[in-house]
Amino acid sequence: MSTLPFDAPINKAINGKDWWWYHPVVDHIVGIFDSLGVIATIISQRPKIKRSDVPKPTLRPWDKTKEKEVLKVKASPISAMRKRLGWD
Repeated sequence: MSTLPFDAPINKAINGKDWWWYHPVVDHIVGIFDSLGVIATIISQRPKIKRSDVPKPTLRPWDKTKEKEVLKVKASPISAMRKRLGWD
């Protein structure tokens, strides 16, 4: 897959609506855009800048975190489990 062009039909099918992110130049352009936003914010608000005022970088598809479903269950004593399974 890495040898195919970024706009190959199979890459478009696998990556769906995010296929254009894999163009070799897009990541650099978005990085420049993010940097200019940070610079503009810092210059315009230099004396009173807060960390929360600085814009966050653009989220790329490969940076997205996958949320995992976590089951939170109270532990049961062994005797209760044996009873439920019909072993006692």
